[in-house]
Amino acid sequence: MNNKIEAIQSLRYLYAVLIFLHHFNFNGTINCEPLGACGVSFFLVLSGFVMSLGYGEKVLSVKNFDSKKFLLKRLIRVYPLHIICLVSWLILHISYLSNIKHVAVVGINALLLQSWIPVKSIYFSCNAVSWCLSDLLFFYALFPLLVKLLNGRYKWIFSGAWFTIYFIALFLITEEYLHALVYISPVFRLTDFILGMLLFKIVKYLKPIVRNCNISMFIRSAAEVFAVLITFAAILIYHDVHLRFGLASWYWIPSAIMILIFSLFDKGGIISKLLTIKPLVKLGEASFTFYLIHTLAFTVLGGIFKVMGIEMSVWLRLITYIVIVSLAALIIYNYIEKPISKKLSSLIQK
Repeated sequence: MNNKIEAIQSLRYLYAVLIFLHHFNFNGTINCEPLGACGVSFFLVLSGFVMSLGYGEKVLSVKNFDSKKFLLKRLIRVYPLHIICLVSWLILHISYLSNIKHVAVVGINALLLQSWIPVKSIYFSCNAVSWCLSDLLFFYALFPLLVKLLNGRYKWIFSGAWFTIYFIALFLITEEYLHALVYISPVFRLTDFILGMLLFKIVKYLKPIVRNCNISMFIRSAAEVFAVLITFAAILIYHDVHLRFGLASWYWIPSAIMILIFSLFDKGGIISKLLTIKPLVKLGEASFTFYLIHTLAFTVLGGIFKVMGIEMSVWLRLITYIVIVSLAALIIYNYIEKPISKKLSSLIQK
């Protein structure tokens, strides 16, 4: 794995930590709401970029590309861990199933259909963070078609029309449904994914030009610092941004700049060097697991500490939780998630 890919992997973990901080209980002392939206936007934009990097050429070059097999492979990647987390959540909240209506909600969640229903108690049901998987499966299903559209004759017309429709719809939605649609809905969040796919096209075009320019280490480092500062600035002034933008589109430009800078250079700058530390790269590989288990871990750890009578300051609790959840993610990823995925993938090949 080369340095630029390792740096992107590490960034995945750091952005997952932003979402972690958004959900962490600081006892009302700190408002981390801007971090959650930042992390989600980055991950969805990055998904479009990475999918284009890994599968874009295959869709275009392989005759009769097997879309069903492609989707099945992506499902294998996310679904087993989703079910494990869902079952774990139900064990922790067994009384939830006493209501017949809740049984139906569990079924919707199990099928990863929750983000299509604009009702908070449904799209944030059970292991609430799994709503994002519902969106991702929709993106994966459309990916082969999107690749052809974004590489066809009318790619810029399609892209311009899509973003225009998005912003028109953004101002037509009533406040009651803003969060359910703009932040959660697969159709709206598809825009993040498309942005990532367009970003890949830009990087692919610019890369040969940048490679021939022999850009110095100082310039590469300055560009990386700039990308980080832009993201911090966006987070700091988040509360001054209208909610209609803050739910998603506010972080598109910072996310795009971050991905662009850290993937454009063959050799990165000083921040890339720091991001390629092996433990951080390993955590980046397990970032999806970290994301799916972190709120479950909050419940488990909170219960254990309460039973044991352990009390600690907010900051010590934060550090303890991050360390434990990170280690748990590494263990689950390496010894449960990867083996299951590998086994299921081998069955498909037969």
